[in-house]
Amino acid sequence: MLEKLAQLSNLCTAQDPRDSDVVRACRVVRDGLGAEEAYVVRSGDPHFERLGDSDDPSTYEIKQKGFWLVWERLARNPDIPAGSFEVAERLVLGGGILAPGQPCTHVACILPGEESNSELLVVRGPWPEGLTPEDVEFVVAARPMLAYLVQGVVDGERQVRQREQLAALADVSRAFSEAQANEEVLSSVATALAKASGFDFVLVLLFDEQLEHVIEGAINRARHSETETATMARDGRLWENVGRPDPSTIEAWRQGRPMLIPDVFAPDLEERPDLQGMRDSLPGLRAYYQRAHVLSTATFPILFQGRLLGTATFTSSTHRRLDPPEVGFLSALVSQAATTIKGLRLYRDLEASREELRKYAEQLEESGRIEHLLARTDALTGLPNRRYIEETMATETARAGRYGEAVSVAMADLDRFKEINDGYGHQTGDDALRFVASVARQACRQADLVGRWGGDEFLFILPFTAVTEATHFAERFREGLAERTFTHAKLAQPVRITASLGVAQANEATFSNAALLLERADRAMYDAKEAGRNRTVVAGADARAA
Repeated sequence: MLEKLAQLSNLCTAQDPRDSDVVRACRVVRDGLGAEEAYVVRSGDPHFERLGDSDDPSTYEIKQKGFWLVWERLARNPDIPAGSFEVAERLVLGGGILAPGQPCTHVACILPGEESNSELLVVRGPWPEGLTPEDVEFVVAARPMLAYLVQGVVDGERQVRQREQLAALADVSRAFSEAQANEEVLSSVATALAKASGFDFVLVLLFDEQLEHVIEGAINRARHSETETATMARDGRLWENVGRPDPSTIEAWRQGRPMLIPDVFAPDLEERPDLQGMRDSLPGLRAYYQRAHVLSTATFPILFQGRLLGTATFTSSTHRRLDPPEVGFLSALVSQAATTIKGLRLYRDLEASREELRKYAEQLEESGRIEHLLARTDALTGLPNRRYIEETMATETARAGRYGEAVSVAMADLDRFKEINDGYGHQTGDDALRFVASVARQACRQADLVGRWGGDEFLFILPFTAVTEATHFAERFREGLAERTFTHAKLAQPVRITASLGVAQANEATFSNAALLLERADRAMYDAKEAGRNRTVVAGADARAA
């Protein structure tokens, strides 16, 4: 036996224990006991899994329920280093304290760790005459060495987590002020509570105003905190689907009374008066506790100035008596955390208010843009109205004068448009104006602008365009309009609409006086009317250039 213990001791000197080291240690235990097999199972999600073995857990010699029963019996008696049991057809039939001379097929012991007690060493005999006293001493002596190796394997990231936990304990308020998400703050609070209390898991849940739904949740950063089992509690599924408390429990929390369950698998749990409201949900909770390897749990209300904000639930994979001193200590921890959690709620509410204000500001800005657009848009044709045209004219002429660029305008007036209004009604006249507006838009280039000046007058602003090119543009529009026909239900037959246009280019006199440029174009347009309509006339001296 001493030789086998020495071999185990040598394996423990490894700087960085691996799965293979645990497998070799299990072989030493197997050979030392003359057993057929020895292995370590650790809690996975949702199965116990053999360390260093990729086989399907459903093919193990012991069913998952069997592993759970063995673990539970040992966890209920933490002072017992190991136990023995019988297995037949993959079922655990019985078990007890490991003792010399006691017939058994298997021996098991919990391998304690700093963060979890859910790893098991399982050795398969059988031993029909029982183990010798030396065998029992060997198992007891080998247990801490196996625990050390397993700890090194499954807690490879433990030092990183411990640094995070210490940082959370050192300055939770700093984590709160720097966190970008509410979950980070709650996780820091839960980690601090777990470290200070010594419980395996601490779950913090925040409720809505009506105390009907979980709106935020977090669990302490630990080895199993990212498993599906932990996520189920953190995201509120356990609350919503299994463990929703009844009104009497909510009222008890409002009054500051915690819900204490030292033994979640106690047979008389349903008879407790304070748990009557949860009788229907206890089977589902027990199934969850079995999956999560929980034996004791305590839920404390998070109160701030008499208002129930949520709960903090402490759970342990070992039995906790939850006597008055421990309950008082846990209650004090939760009271200290309540201030930070209230600050988190206020911060969240402030962020929500800021988001609402931002959206409202965007709506106001969009509304302002719409109002600005509507104030500068002709309601009938959808073209820019006279106000917008005047603003654009002032801008374009000033720019042209500053940079020595050309800008021209073309004023168009529809010929004999009054005849359409008087003969067929104003509705027909309005539709005719929309028709002309459509043709005008199509004639414009990307930089050009056309707007409704008033009545049946339209104005084109042509940046970067000298009078010669502006005249060509006006002619293209005039000819294009004359070639198209306007149809309407009230017209006996399609009609052709024509326009007379006046063109003018900005000059030194009009760079700073856009109204004078419009006046010149308007005068040229009337000259086109007097000359017979359906033609383009260039203003004054611009005619020679054109």
